[in-house]
Amino acid sequence: MPLRKKKTVRDQIEDRLEDLLSQADTLRHEVADRVADRAPEVRDALKARLEDGVAVARERAPEVRDALKERIPELSEDTYDKLPKRVAERLPDDVKPTKKKRLRKIVGVGLVLGAGAAAFATLRGKQTPPPPPYQPTPAPKPAPTPGGSTLDSADEPGTK
Repeated sequence: MPLRKKKTVRDQIEDRLEDLLSQADTLRHEVADRVADRAPEVRDALKARLEDGVAVARERAPEVRDALKERIPELSEDTYDKLPKRVAERLPDDVKPTKKKRLRKIVGVGLVLGAGAAAFATLRGKQTPPPPPYQPTPAPKPAPTPGGSTLDSADEPGTK
């Protein structure tokens, strides 16, 4: 009878994990060595592709900008007002809302409100009778003072 215990499932999994970790470590070292050998070639190839891409983007930039401008609708007043000032200043004039539209909107709202107020006043005036005309009340007459003295005589010199 052996004195050694049976391996449990946990021990088996730990052993397999250690094996996998050692294999991963060796693979990492091999890949690092290969990349280090090819690094200048890869770097140069990526740099060349990047420069080509930048050149193509610079050539197509005006076309793309014009296409985007055509697709951009004119901003509504509310949307334009919500933008930060720095962003609103940078927008092209074609996209900004025109001031004529804003004035038309203000005039339209004013006309609608004025017509509503006139209709309200007309209906209200028909329901209540007009107030009576203003009649000032007569001023009260001063009452005579006893003894026949007046205030003017009290100010004369020699009186107490």
